[in-house]
Amino acid sequence: MGNNLHTRELLKGGGIAMLYRIVNMVMSYVLMLVIVQAFGKDGIGSYNLVIAWGSLVALLGAFGLNTSLVRFVAAYHAREEHRNIRSLYRATLQLTLPLGILLGAILFFLSDVLATWIYEDASLKVHFMIMAASIPFLVLATINVEFLRGWKLIVWSEFFRNLSITLITWGGTFWALFYFNVSFLPILFYGFGALIAAGVTTILIRNQLRIRCRETNPPPTENFSFRKYLTTSFPMILSAFTQMLNSRSDIIMLGWFHSTALVGVYGVAWKVSMLSEFVISALKTIAMPKISELFWTNRETELRQMLRLSTLLIFLSGIPITLILLLFPEAILRWIGEGFEEGATVLRILALSQFIGATAGLVGAFMNMTGNQKVFVRFVGSATAIHVVLNVILIPYFGMEGAAIGTLISTLIWNIGGAIYIYRKYRIATFLQPFKKPSLHDH
Repeated sequence: MGNNLHTRELLKGGGIAMLYRIVNMVMSYVLMLVIVQAFGKDGIGSYNLVIAWGSLVALLGAFGLNTSLVRFVAAYHAREEHRNIRSLYRATLQLTLPLGILLGAILFFLSDVLATWIYEDASLKVHFMIMAASIPFLVLATINVEFLRGWKLIVWSEFFRNLSITLITWGGTFWALFYFNVSFLPILFYGFGALIAAGVTTILIRNQLRIRCRETNPPPTENFSFRKYLTTSFPMILSAFTQMLNSRSDIIMLGWFHSTALVGVYGVAWKVSMLSEFVISALKTIAMPKISELFWTNRETELRQMLRLSTLLIFLSGIPITLILLLFPEAILRWIGEGFEEGATVLRILALSQFIGATAGLVGAFMNMTGNQKVFVRFVGSATAIHVVLNVILIPYFGMEGAAIGTLISTLIWNIGGAIYIYRKYRIATFLQPFKKPSLHDH
């Protein structure tokens, strides 16, 4: 009975998250097409480059707490310790909001250096300035959606994670192009979307805390220590930042060594390769709190079953998309815009990278939710260091193909290494087991 409950929660929650991911994916591709048609390779390259920087700075402003917050909020929620959640939320904002404002100010004052000296494109200065002003709102929205996810409010967390910002960016840019034709329009409306997401999610969380704290009526004094929380979370903080650096370093460094037009082609190929990744992202959204709950309550059989089912769903949905991307990359990229077929080899490499990550399963989610965050930091940190070194070596000579090769190798290192570690320590397989049929009625 318990197994069926967790399976239903995984399928229902994963289905809701996947629906949002599909809508967000469609809208993000529509946005990409709008930018490509309006501003060409340079326009989409500038957008990808500035978004990469914004994502890194916002995660640093959020202190990398996004992964650890899910674990702790889910645990407090299961024990109905809602005052601990309130204390955690207040302490988190006291740390991250001033940090986000500070980092936004630093990025604002460095915008000229980044645009003129690093990327040798003065037009990027306005893009960086707008992104800098958006950083505090991105930080707040990042924190808020993880609290909502820890509460298992998947409908709200997934809408405001990406979809709301994507919708506002697309709608605003599409409307404004009738009156203006300036390349910073997408970044401007991206920042406006972050402002809306931060404001609405803050209201949602305040309402949830007021209702839940009143309903449960816990003791007036809770044993909550933010210092202890940060000590426990520090490895997860490092892993979150290194994962983000690992995923964004290729675009940031490609723009350093080559033109924004080449970044545009690479960014489009990367975006298309993510078609096979949206299932794992959707399932991870609902699986992370479930992994924490099942592991820490010693329900190993249910945990194994959920992981087997998750990996099978990821594989079955990902393999047809991967095959299409491997066989027809030129046609797909040519349809997006003239000249983008140059990224066909990049698309093949990145699609293979995504497929490897899918077959390894929920490696990062499992390790962060089960107290193995320190080991996970070593895997991701090593992969990121190797990725950066490979970028420095390969990008100057092989361009965007070199960046894609670095991504493939780093993905192999942390996904396969982490999956092997989990299996050796717990005899639990996060990776695909094609000859072992998952049963929905295991006990």
